[in-house]
Formats: sequence, C-alpha cells, structure tokens
Amino acid sequence: MSSATNAADPRRIQTRGSTRHNRYPKTFAAAERLARLTCPNGARILSFGCSTGEECVTLAGAYFAHHNDRVFGVDVDGAAVRIAQSGRPHDRVRYFESGDVCLDVAGPFDVIFAMSVLCVWPETRDLVDISAIFPFERFVATCTELDQRLKVGGLLVIHNANYRLMQTPLKRRYQPVTVRERDSALVHQFDSKGRRHERRSNQRIFRKLA
Repeated sequence: MSSATNAADPRRIQTRGSTRHNRYPKTFAAAERLARLTCPNGARILSFGCSTGEECVTLAGAYFAHHNDRVFGVDVDGAAVRIAQSGRPHDRVRYFESGDVCLDVAGPFDVIFAMSVLCVWPETRDLVDISAIFPFERFVATCTELDQRLKVGGLLVIHNANYRLMQTPLKRRYQPVTVRERDSALVHQFDSKGRRHERRSNQRIFRKLA
C-alpha cells in the first residue's frame, strides 16, 4: 500500500505501509507458472489494493507479459489511483478506484492478488487479540467479494494477511497450492476469534475448485 492513504475511509483495512516494484518475486513467479496451466494464451489479473501502481506494472512487465494478458489495479485511495494512472502507464494495465461496478466490469479474473492489504500493520505488532480493530468477519467479507470475481480454476493469492483463507467458510471451495518459493511476511496471524497464532502459515496461493 502507498503512504498516500486515507485512514478515515471505512473501506480501508490496511491504513499504512509502502509499496515498491517487484516486492514479492517468488510469489509472483509461482502464480504466473500456475496460471499458465489454465490460461496459456492470456490471463485477466487483479491487483487488489494496487496503491500507486508499482505492483501492476511489475506483473505486466515481468510476469504476465503475454500480449493477451490484462492487469487491473484497484484501490480505495483515489489519490493513489490517480498517481498510478498518470505515473505508471502501461498499455495492458488499467487502474480503478475500488467499487463493485468497476470490479464487475473488469472481471471475472483468472488471478487475484491481495498482497499486504488484508491486514492492519503495524498497529497489530504487539497485540494478542485484534478482534476490536480488525474482526475476522471483515476479513471473510472481503475474501467473499474477491471470490465472487474469480473464475473457477483461478488463483487467489493472499500474502501478508492477519487471517487465513482456510479458516473461512470459503475453504470448501479452495485448494492450497504448495510451492517451495517463499517471500517474507511481516504481519502476525490470528485465529477466527482474533487471537494470535503461535505460528504463521506459509499457504498463500489457492486454486478455486468450485
């Protein structure tokens, strides 16, 4: 996420942070390899929480570089989206301010990336219970919105999140994909009651089964 944030926006989960080009190269590369199994001739990619566009141009330039690949970036921060539109142009990338209409028009997607956006950080660094500031139900609601825009057989990539997809009711529809490549994660993870886990899960790429 960008430092150009609007912490008062009720749609926003992560209110602070930074972004840069190619932040998660191992995860991006693994997702691209897996996506080509079902989309060899082009894929529709969503960068959820695209901030100022660095992730989108990274995906379009270094990973999903097929001429039929399309990358869509959405963010709740209108100022960040305008920076992306003016400063990160790419002929296969489009940016939108988050909303149901733009997601429905651009989707459904073959791959959705939610990288370091489904978390509250650094506020949760020393907490043992985050239910008051980031309830599990809000995580479930956001994952459900993403699931509705993902094709069957598509990939949902969630990295650096406070909760785990396989704790949600959506777990029946997804299969974790085991990959050796691991990018570092900073945020702590919590159970469905908001209590801190002792160990962080390495699952981050999930294929939609139904």
